[in-house]
Amino acid sequence: MAKKRLWVFLAVLLLLVVGPPSRAWAQAQWTFMVYLDGDNDLESDAIKSFESMAKAGSDANINIVVQFDRAGKDPSYEGWKSCKRFLVTQGMQPVEAQQLADLGEVDMGSPATLTAFINWAESSYPAANYAVVLWDHGSGWDPGTKKLLQALKQATTKAEKKKLLQELQAAKRARPAVKWICEDESHGTMLSLADVKTAINGAGTKVQLAGFDACLMGMVEMAYEIKDAGPAVMVASEEVVPGDSWPYDTILTGLKNNPAWTARDLGSWIVDKYYEYYYNIERGGMTQSAIDLTKMDNLAGRITDLANAMQSSWNSDQALIKTQAQNVMTAINQAVIRNRHSLRNYPGAYGLATYFPIYGFDPQYNANNLALANNTTWDEFLLDYVDHLVGSWIAVAREQSQYFEEANNIDLYDFCDKLVQGTLARLRYTCTPAPYNFEDISQDPGAVKMSILGDDNFETVMLPFVLPFDLPFFGGNHMEISISANGALYFVPYKISFASQPIPSLGISGVNAFIAPFWDDLVPSAAGENGGVYWMRKGTPPDQRMIVQWQNVPHFIEDTKTPKGVTFQVIFYERSPDILFQYKDVTFGNPLFDYGASATVGIQRNSFSGTQYSHNSPMLKNEMALRFRLENGRMVPILQLLLLD
Repeated sequence: MAKKRLWVFLAVLLLLVVGPPSRAWAQAQWTFMVYLDGDNDLESDAIKSFESMAKAGSDANINIVVQFDRAGKDPSYEGWKSCKRFLVTQGMQPVEAQQLADLGEVDMGSPATLTAFINWAESSYPAANYAVVLWDHGSGWDPGTKKLLQALKQATTKAEKKKLLQELQAAKRARPAVKWICEDESHGTMLSLADVKTAINGAGTKVQLAGFDACLMGMVEMAYEIKDAGPAVMVASEEVVPGDSWPYDTILTGLKNNPAWTARDLGSWIVDKYYEYYYNIERGGMTQSAIDLTKMDNLAGRITDLANAMQSSWNSDQALIKTQAQNVMTAINQAVIRNRHSLRNYPGAYGLATYFPIYGFDPQYNANNLALANNTTWDEFLLDYVDHLVGSWIAVAREQSQYFEEANNIDLYDFCDKLVQGTLARLRYTCTPAPYNFEDISQDPGAVKMSILGDDNFETVMLPFVLPFDLPFFGGNHMEISISANGALYFVPYKISFASQPIPSLGISGVNAFIAPFWDDLVPSAAGENGGVYWMRKGTPPDQRMIVQWQNVPHFIEDTKTPKGVTFQVIFYERSPDILFQYKDVTFGNPLFDYGASATVGIQRNSFSGTQYSHNSPMLKNEMALRFRLENGRMVPILQLLLLD
């Protein structure tokens, strides 16, 4: 009995010293929640993100918890179709043997489902800090556009694809203003901005950081919507997020090594790791920002001041508007904790985009759907802009501002900077006939033949290279250019469609600015030994010329090509922004394509402005030349430019 009393005494003493038993992982510093919605066409990418998280894995300080909903179309990892929960450990696979629970089929597009996940994670894996990341398609993928893109992938003929591309252009212009995230295909649902706020606000714990691993969510509207829901920091991208998503392995390894990080620290780390990961893959990085949500009330107030000033004083007091624009810029600087963006592809991406349509105002952008519209006068300004201000200096600033894949979104800071700087002369290329003097380089030993250019079922192969001199284009200088098999040149490392569009048009494949001497469905690889695409430098500094020539290049016809090819060239000048198009022979031996009958000829600055010589019209002639000259144009309504440029 004495021994028994001694053991009881020792047990009580031990309890007093170490405290009562606790649940596993109770002393964690962070619980990192990922709401992984793969119940759609991103299932395979969602699996890759899970694998990336498992490279880091949880430890005593960091809980990595995932709610993973799959579509069951990808056969890997047992190909299951349901929703499972995991505590992700190092090397884990998303299989039944390692799940915590199988929830069956759940609706990831319901705010109640997101709330339940947050509450479960807090209850099961308590920590000092919480982060929740929403993973899926973002607002750039409205249902209509997505269906067209899926149909485009399934189309088998170029005629079908061309029709779908035209429909896609129209759909992109009509995208809704009210955005969403987390599409659940099984239920046909998605989370609106208000739904996200409701879900996070309804959870029983305070989330310190909210992240959006989804396209186009880095908006003032999103940040303002969730500012009072708990998170102090938001991490999101103004531009699209590639399929590889966030680099979770490096993000979570950093957090494991620094568990005492604050939400600001973690947000900044995510931004840096994301940018570094995509720096090489995307030839200069993408966009990512960490936002201090406690600063959003101040920013909203400054937005109202600017909106009111533009409405009341656009034609009478530019100084007032510039002052209010500077105040918005200051407020954005205070709100942006960390911002990284490609200086080449997105030079004006400073952290927060906003809705500023150029093709028409969406009435859904109102106080019933958005907190920002309810508590500021931005929506009233947008309505007034569409009705009265499209020909003003404000419209020119909007046209020149940084925009994104969702063309109705612009960077708010960049817009304000354009207002403040006041350098708003409308730069336009004029097109006039020029003396014809074709400089044939196809047989010149100094010319470079681009042998890799060929038709690949509607996407062209582009070849970027270092130019012999900086190429002037719309007041800027470029060190690289991409040459398309389809008779166009541009400044981003993407492929342009085989289906030419009128100028201006929305870039479907990321090509928004381009030079089109003869944009059509061309096949340089079928040109034969004495044909193809060539480029050459001629002259000596400071009077060098760069010539790009398409020589005897035929037009694609289903499973074949035209009897003969066209020959034309474009010339750039070292000391002049002039661009010369020269046409030696523009006949294919087929009236459907001869003389530019199915081509676009012109120059596009962005999705809103450009100079078109012709589109799907046989206006070209053999042995003719066109000179495009950069000029400061008068301010005219943008809608007029859309019709006349």
